[in-house]
Formats: sequence, C-alpha cells, structure tokens
Amino acid sequence: MPKEVRLCRHTAVWESAAAAALRSLAAWLGDDLEASRHIGSTAIRGILAVPVIDIALGLREECDVEEVLRKLAGCGYRRIPTDGTGCIRMQRSQHSRPYDAVCLWITRARSPAYGELVAFREYLNNHVFAANEYEQLKKRLAAEHRTDPAAYAAGKDAFIRGILRLSFTDQFLGRHLTVVVDHPYGSALEEDPRKRYELNCGYLPGILSPDGREPEVYIYGVHKSVRRFTGTVIAAIHRRNGTRDALVAAPSGVVAYEPQIGEAVRFLEHKYDTGVVCIYEKSCGAILYRIGDGGVIEYLVLYQHRSGTWSIPKGHIAAGETERDTALREIREETGLSVSLIDGFRRELSYTVSAKASKNVVVFLAEAKGELSLGRNEISDCVWAEKAAAIRRLGGRSIGRIIEAAEAFLRRNGAARADTERTP
Repeated sequence: MPKEVRLCRHTAVWESAAAAALRSLAAWLGDDLEASRHIGSTAIRGILAVPVIDIALGLREECDVEEVLRKLAGCGYRRIPTDGTGCIRMQRSQHSRPYDAVCLWITRARSPAYGELVAFREYLNNHVFAANEYEQLKKRLAAEHRTDPAAYAAGKDAFIRGILRLSFTDQFLGRHLTVVVDHPYGSALEEDPRKRYELNCGYLPGILSPDGREPEVYIYGVHKSVRRFTGTVIAAIHRRNGTRDALVAAPSGVVAYEPQIGEAVRFLEHKYDTGVVCIYEKSCGAILYRIGDGGVIEYLVLYQHRSGTWSIPKGHIAAGETERDTALREIREETGLSVSLIDGFRRELSYTVSAKASKNVVVFLAEAKGELSLGRNEISDCVWAEKAAAIRRLGGRSIGRIIEAAEAFLRRNGAARADTERTP
C-alpha cells in the first residue's frame, strides 16, 4: 500500500486503464466472474483521487474462491488486508504508469458488499454536489493525514456510510410505483389514538430496505382515505437519528418542495431529526453589487467550501418563508449584510442537480453596503468582480444571462436602489 496519500486530477487514462484491467480479468477468470465494475474515486468523474484503479469483482455463487485467488496471484496480484466491506482485496503495483496500482475488491456478485461498492460510485456520478463535497473531504483528510493512509481512509467512513444510505432511497426517486396503504388518511395513530394520520401511509410490497423491512411511503396530495395508490416518488425522508428512511409519493404532475413536504409529514416525523431530499428543489438568493472606482459595477461571488463551487448568496426556501424572506435570510447568513431588495428585478433559472432532481432558483438584486462577515460554516472566500469575471467564476450560461440582465437593469436605472425591505 502507498506510504503517502497523494491526490491527483482525474484523467481519461484512468478510465482506459480500468477498461483494460476489466477485459484482462474477464479473460483470466472466465465463468467464475459474474460481474465487474470500475469503482472508487478514479471512477467518479471530475474529482481528485488517489491514483489507484479500484475494481469490484463479483464472483458466481458456485465458484471456488480459493481457485480464483490462485489465478489472480498467478497474474501478479497479491493479498492485502481487508477492510470494513468484508471483501477480499488483492493489489498489483504499476510503477511506470500514471497510476500506482490496480486494487481488486472481491466478493460474491449478489452480495450486499458488491451492491454497495457499485452504488457509491453511481450515486456520486449522478450527484455532482455530493461528489464535490466528497472531494473537499478528501482534500482535508489528505492534508491532515498525508503520511497515514489508514487514518485517511478511516476519515471517509462516515461520509461513505451516509452516501450508501442515501443511495437506497435514491433509486426510487422519480419512479412510478404502487403503494399498499396500511394506515389510511384519518385513521388513529397507534401511539396516540386521539390523533389521526394526516396522510395516507403505506409500503412498497415485495421490496426490502437494508433493515429487511418493506420501505415506508407517505402519500402527498391525496386528502381522502385510499387502500392502494399508484404515483411518482417525489422525495425521500432521511432520519439521521433513526435506522430506516421513508419515501414520499404523489399523484403524477404534483410539484412540492422540501418545506411543504417537511410540514406535511411532521405529524409522524417530529420525533426524528430528518432531512428531505426532493426531486424538485427551490432556492432563493440575490446578486449583490457595489459601485467601484470610476463607477464600475462589481458583483459579489462566494466560494462554497463544501461543494467547492462559486455562487451568489442563496439557499433553500424554508417553511413559512416567502421568496424574498429566504433571499434576505441567506444574504444575512452568508455575508453578514442587511440589505434591501430592489423592486422590479426578479429572475429564475432552472437546472438539474442530479440525474433525477431539478432545481429552481429565484434571483433578486440588492446593493451591498457595509463590511462583509462571511458565514464560515459554508463560505470560505469571496471576490468582487466585474461582469465578465463574475460570470467566468460562476460558470453556466443561465446565471451569466442573469448577471447581464442585472447590469442592464442597473445602468438603465442609474444603479438606483430601493429601501422597500430591510432585514432586522
């Protein structure tokens, strides 16, 4: 194993090397091999990775594992210590290549371990913000444990476990499924018969959660008692202090955001520390500007250290908030500024945040006055930039068009500001 943690930029060479290794392994193992995949950080597009090509090998149930290990040893692989996955691990060093080694994770193809190895890779490839968060964690751990690879690996455990839990419910998001209702709308709660179910609640028949039980499902948007329901899964409820999560289904075409869903399920979920993942997301924020030397308009761009991206001040709308409430709160939390939103400027942009989820962002405009005080829990840096430079940092044509619209609005109105709304 490497004695030092070294993170490298993603390269297409890793993908071609993994493809070559997969072909060789298939030829060597023949019918003993049922499934194989390139996994690990070198299989996650666009993030830093330790230059090791990780391969998951899923063996057939009837194969002789010891014979497989002997074949692999004859091809230059040697056993290395196992880890929490329970997989047998073997590695072959590659001293003269742009990667250090090929590492095999060997288990039965139909085992939970194989499914988890693949699920982690798939989730991060489909959720760019989670992948960016993983990269930021890896960078921090590499700096803290550069000469201790074991500590570096252990530091990722909690994140990996969290992603694996998310990946189970993620597979259902956006799917059209039938729910069997065992707690109809209006029926009495078992824990307190004086209270009633405020939604129909049921389960997905014939599907097992990691805890061995059928997944729980809330039905949103149906205000009458039903026994079966077919609709689209629009959200997942993650119980951080619980052992199992739940899904939320709704009639086709119903759009609901996190605050609405959170409020709807509160009658049961109040006993948990929950997070809601929706296929529809809504954020509100604002373009903050100032007039620099010579009358140049400059825009504030913030660096979100968790995702490793530049953005304007914005965040998810909370229960009971208007769009303007959310924008003002997020500005205050991320920059420390109390501002006034300019009347007459409101824009929207929409984009995908994963293979299944879309996000709608409402953008206002405000002049920044006073000293910045960055919310260090999320923001680690900021820059004031003219229009072109701000657009380059933010990236994306949609936000670029909004910046251009803001500048045109300000010039058309003489960079006027309104004092119509001010935070306390």
